[in-house]
Amino acid sequence: MFGTPIFLLGLFVFGLGYPGYDHFNQAISELGAIDSPVKALVNIFVFNLFGVFIALFSLGIFQSKEIGRIGKIGSLFFFAAGVVMFFVGIFYNDAIETPLTARGDLHIKAAFYPFPIMTVGFLLFAFDIMAHKKLGWFVFPIIVVGPIALILRYLSAQFPYPFFVGVLQRAAIVLPFLIMTAIAMALYRLETKKTLLLFSTAIAIAVIGAAGMYFNGDGSSVKTGIPYLCSNEQSCRDYCYTHRGRCQSTCDKYPASAVCRALSF
Repeated sequence: MFGTPIFLLGLFVFGLGYPGYDHFNQAISELGAIDSPVKALVNIFVFNLFGVFIALFSLGIFQSKEIGRIGKIGSLFFFAAGVVMFFVGIFYNDAIETPLTARGDLHIKAAFYPFPIMTVGFLLFAFDIMAHKKLGWFVFPIIVVGPIALILRYLSAQFPYPFFVGVLQRAAIVLPFLIMTAIAMALYRLETKKTLLLFSTAIAIAVIGAAGMYFNGDGSSVKTGIPYLCSNEQSCRDYCYTHRGRCQSTCDKYPASAVCRALSF
């Protein structure tokens, strides 16, 4: 129930500890990258903890008397997604200006694959609850939101990054996980009526986190260097000396970059 709200709050709070970080245009992984001043906090309290919360959600589905056999099979996929998400924080990301390492490659894979894995879990869960009087309404948002989230996650994983990659990535994550949060709330409500305080707290945490990211994202689509590759003209000159093709393709996408013009890309 609290996994998604705490995830959003963590991004906001730890983003404050990363000078110049832009929630609109930078990937979440950059908060936990090797050169991030808050990498340990983000990897433990955002990625690792989020993976634990997803696994706990799967256990709740598996143990619920409201869910049938097919839904319980689906919970195994949620558990697998939680395990993979946990490893996002173990294999932290590379610095943006360095070549891809084996650890960074594992991070990229671990950050992407929870979504197709969860898709299977959601579909099995939706099939199981179709005739359920109190849970059946979840089928429609699962069918609608699932494809949208997968498309957004695919787009946000492209390189060079698209405009507002931070927004795309956060939307891809928040949409399915809000449904997960709602499912957890619904199942908990079937067990007990004392839910108002918990629901209100979870919603408040999510709102604070989302609003904080919104008001702390400057929305600029072009940064001082070459977007997502290097931070200033000299570091870009050094980087592009050995990565000219990558710099060229990125500058083609961000022609307004002053550094791109200075380096004649």
